[in-house]
Amino acid sequence: HIAASCDLVYPMMTRTLVNDSIPNRKIRMLVVFGVTLLVIYIIKGACGYFMQYYGHVMGVHMQGDMRKDMFLHLQKLPNTYFDNNKTGDLMSRMINDLMEVSELAHHGPEDLFISLVMLIGSFTVLCTINIPLT
Repeated sequence: HIAASCDLVYPMMTRTLVNDSIPNRKIRMLVVFGVTLLVIYIIKGACGYFMQYYGHVMGVHMQGDMRKDMFLHLQKLPNTYFDNNKTGDLMSRMINDLMEVSELAHHGPEDLFISLVMLIGSFTVLCTINIPLT
């Protein structure tokens, strides 16, 4: 994931700036790092926008399909089921449960993937710095 990878670049660039560029007064390197960080920030923002947009479009379609399936299921239930349960309780349960499932289906895999990329990337960066400390 590009946005998660961008987060791993910031500490590495900051380390180089603090340890080398600033003490040795490398102004050109400061400008290059500044422009690079700006470009990375713009890329990260664009990736976040598209990920949120398409994720929510997918979530809305998924939620619509689940509501349709739920409605078809409710139509097959006997009338005694509706006599024994309050309409408001049924509606509330349907709406809330479908919302929770669609949020989990949308954000769960995305968050898991980002967390794995960050964990593996952070471990790799730490190994390049100091293996025994890692």
